[in-house]
This record gives sequence, structure tokens and C-alpha cells, in this order.
Amino acid sequence: MASGYREPTLDELQALVEDHWRRHSGTYYRHLSRAGDLEAAARAKAEETQAEARTLIEGGMSPIEAWSQAQREIALVLI
Repeated sequence: MASGYREPTLDELQALVEDHWRRHSGTYYRHLSRAGDLEAAARAKAEETQAEARTLIEGGMSPIEAWSQAQREIALVLI
């Protein structure tokens, strides 16, 4: 892996997803929160992001590029 690079943890990704939804998709965030589904939905999105980044890395993409792409395409997509 790249020097100084550290893969984000699932907890970090989950927090990123929750914060992004809160700031950019408040209605969706509130709906999930009221239904008690926010943590599970954000965790699932974090796991999907992690799996995609690892697939991209295995395919030859640099870790930094892979995580950046996976976050843009999965974790930070507005619902």
C-alpha cells in the first residue's frame, strides 16, 4: 500500500455516510432516524463502499484512488 496510507475503518465510513446524509439529504436522514434504521443503512453503505474499494485495489487501482472512487460512487451518493 501507499506510504502513509491507512484504509478507513467501517466505523469511520459509517460516520461519513451518516454525516453526508444529514447534511445533504435531510429528509432521508430524518426518515431513517425516526424509523430506527439509520445506523443499519449507513453501515450497509459503508460495507458496500469497503467491498468496492477492495475490488478496485485488487484490480490494480491505487488504494487512494480506489477509496476515493468508491466513496464518490457509493458512500456519498444521495438517495
